[in-house]
Amino acid sequence: MDDITGTIVRLIKETDLTHRDDLLLEARRAFLDYLASLYRAVGRQKVKAAAHWAQGFAGKGLMVGQKGTSYPIFAAFYNGFASHYLDLDDAQSNIAGHFSTVLFSVLLSVMASRQSVKDFLTAYVVGAELEGLLGSLVNPEHKWQGWHSTGTLGPLGGACALAKWAQLDESKTAQLLSLCGSQSGGLGMQAGSDGKPLHSGFAARNAVFAFDLVTAVGLSAR
Repeated sequence: MDDITGTIVRLIKETDLTHRDDLLLEARRAFLDYLASLYRAVGRQKVKAAAHWAQGFAGKGLMVGQKGTSYPIFAAFYNGFASHYLDLDDAQSNIAGHFSTVLFSVLLSVMASRQSVKDFLTAYVVGAELEGLLGSLVNPEHKWQGWHSTGTLGPLGGACALAKWAQLDESKTAQLLSLCGSQSGGLGMQAGSDGKPLHSGFAARNAVFAFDLVTAVGLSAR
C-alpha cells in the first residue's frame, strides 16, 4: 500500500477514545439525531416501499424502525435511504454533505447485540474523522464540480468505521478502502429528488458490500 493509505490504516487501528469522553458524547448526540431523522421518515410512502423491498432479502441486518430484518447489504441501504429521506440529518461543513446517515446505517446493519456501545461509537468517530479530513482536502471544488459528498466520501467513511468495528488487519483495511473508493459516486444535481437520499443508501450499501467481499469472499484489491 502507498504511504497515504498506510497512514490512514495505522490511524484507524490506533484510535483509542478511552480518555475522550467529549467525542463519545458528540457521537451519542449524533446517534440521537440520526434516529430522530429516520423515525420521522418511516411513515412516508417511498420509505415504506423501500423497507418492503429490502425485507425480501433474508438476513439478520437491523432495519431501524421496522419489525423485519434483511441481508446486511440491503439493511444498510434502507437505513441510509430512510435516515436521509427528509434531509433533516446532520451535516458537516468540511464534507459539505451528510455523514451520520451513512456511518450509523453501516454499523447498525452488521453489529451484533453482544458488542459494546463504546466500540460502536468509536467506529463512528473514526469514520467521521476520515470524512472530515477528506472533505477539507477536496472541497469546495468537489462540491462546485457537481458532486454530492454524501455519496462520494460516504463509502470511505463507512469503510473506516467497519474496519475499526471489526478490527481488521492492515491488509484487509487497505483493500476495503480501495473497494469502497471504487464505488464512490453521487451527483449534486439530484438534490430535490429521490436520488439525493439514495446516495446515502448506496454509500452505506457499498461499504457493507465491500466489507463482505473482503472478509467473507476473500477478494483482494490494490
